[in-house]
Amino acid sequence: KFLFTLLLFKAACVTGYWVNVCEDGFDSPNECCDTDTMEKHEYWIQADTSNFKDQWRLCDDYDGSVVTFESRKEYTCIMKWVNKVKGKFGPFFIGIHNEETEFMKNLFQWYRPARKADEPMVEQTDLTFTAWAPDSPKGTGDCVVVQVGDADPRSGLWTDAKCSDNQAVICERDLGTATPPGPDGSF
Repeated sequence: KFLFTLLLFKAACVTGYWVNVCEDGFDSPNECCDTDTMEKHEYWIQADTSNFKDQWRLCDDYDGSVVTFESRKEYTCIMKWVNKVKGKFGPFFIGIHNEETEFMKNLFQWYRPARKADEPMVEQTDLTFTAWAPDSPKGTGDCVVVQVGDADPRSGLWTDAKCSDNQAVICERDLGTATPPGPDGSF
């Protein structure tokens, strides 16, 4: 009973819900989707702010991860969707991280989950595209944030940030993963 109550409390603290952007994110299905990658995923906008490690754990609690992008098209589509749903939003973490050692500053990689049996692990892969703001990365943070908004000149551009900063997050997971309880505790 305690565990169920804890789950209800946790569900009440989180906002939003998982969305299959290809099917339900726009007026028509696959309006901007990269059907090779996105149709296998669903996304969750988490507006509550926390540091990167806590946001990573939150996404992981629901069998997901901080969002990573397999193509520029997927990235562009998700930024359009966030702007459509939220308007001006962010900054929020995306799944890019760099080494915390001084000699590796500004060498950023995708920070993806990799599961081996029941043991969560992290797999780092090279960036296949970038969307850095003109003055970034600055070498001041090991995480990356993005913000969106029609009137924002930095909309959709990456900026390095401290992982200890409290930011919103976009989570991503494979389609067909069990849905977490809704805000009212329903399944």
